[in-house]
Amino acid sequence: MNGLLWSICILCLTTLGIMSVLKKFNQPYLIAYIVAGIILGPSVLEIFTKPDEIEVVGEIGILLLMFFLGM
Repeated sequence: MNGLLWSICILCLTTLGIMSVLKKFNQPYLIAYIVAGIILGPSVLEIFTKPDEIEVVGEIGILLLMFFLGM
C-alpha cells in the first residue's frame, strides 16, 4: 500500500506539472491526464507496472475525470 501511495503522489505531481505547461498553450486539461498516463505507464518510466495498481489508479482517474467534468 505504501508503494501505491507513493506512485499516486508521483502521478498527481506529474499531472499538475503537465497541466501548468498545457495552460500556457491553451490546451484542455484532459490531455494532461493522457500524457501523464503514457509517461508513467509500463512502456516509458515504468512507475506503474503491476496490473492491480494500474486498475486502482485507473478507477481513481475515472472518478477525478467525472468530478471535473461535472464542475
